[in-house]
Amino acid sequence: MNPLNLRSRRELFIDPYLIERFEGAALRLHPPQPREIALSCDPWEGLAPGYPTVFQDKTRFRMYYRMMPAGWSEDDDPRQMTGYAESKDGIHWEKPALGLFEMNGSTANNTLWRGELSSNFIPFLDTNPACPPAERYKAVAGNSKKGLWLLVSDDGIHWRERDKAPLALPADEFDSGNQIFWDTANGCYRAYWRKWRWGHPRIPNGRDVRTATSPDLATWSEAQMLEYDPNRSGSAETDYSDDPS
Repeated sequence: MNPLNLRSRRELFIDPYLIERFEGAALRLHPPQPREIALSCDPWEGLAPGYPTVFQDKTRFRMYYRMMPAGWSEDDDPRQMTGYAESKDGIHWEKPALGLFEMNGSTANNTLWRGELSSNFIPFLDTNPACPPAERYKAVAGNSKKGLWLLVSDDGIHWRERDKAPLALPADEFDSGNQIFWDTANGCYRAYWRKWRWGHPRIPNGRDVRTATSPDLATWSEAQMLEYDPNRSGSAETDYSDDPS
C-alpha cells in the first residue's frame, strides 16, 4: 500500500481508509453520555431548535437556530424566525434580549431574523483574509422555491441581504442545512447543498449532496455531485447515499 500524503491536514481515524493494518488494536465507537440540557425553548418559539448552528467567535460561542410556529407546514412560511443564543463555555447558554422583533407584545426576546429567509438560516464566520469587516459574519438562507440567499452582518446580530438576487447556484432542493464556508486549503468559498441523485451505477437513487466553489460568492464553478470511493469502509457492500429511496 502506497502511503497517503495528508500534508499538514488533521485526519480522524474513523474507518480503515487511513489504516493499513491493526496489531493489537481496533476502532471502537464509544457510546454518548447523557448530560444536562444545554438549551430550552419557550412555547412561543414553536418547533425549535431547528438546524442549530454553533461556532466559536473569540471568547464566546454563538448559536443560531430555526423557530417554526405552530401550524408550520412549508419552508416558505413567512412566520418563521431565527433565534440566537450565546455561551462563554459552549455548555451554559443564554438568550439575550435583542430588541429587534416584537413577540407577544414585547421586543425583549432573542429573535434576530423573521420571515421566509429564516428557512434554513445557516451562518458562518468568514475567515477569508480579504473579507470586508462589514461582512465578517455571513449566512446562507432560503429554500427550494426562493433559492439560496446570502445575508451579511458586522456583529453577528444585525443582518441584511447582501444582494438583490439569490446566489447563482442551480435550482436544486435547498430544504436542508445548506453550508458555505471559506476553504482555507484551496483559497475559495465552498458550498454544499442537497440534491436528488438518479441513475448512478453504484449509488442507489435518493438524497445526496452537490457542491460548487466560488472566489467571491458571486461567480460559481459548475456544480457537481459528491463522489464516493468504492468500499471506503472496507466493506464489500455497495456504498449508500444519505437517504436512499
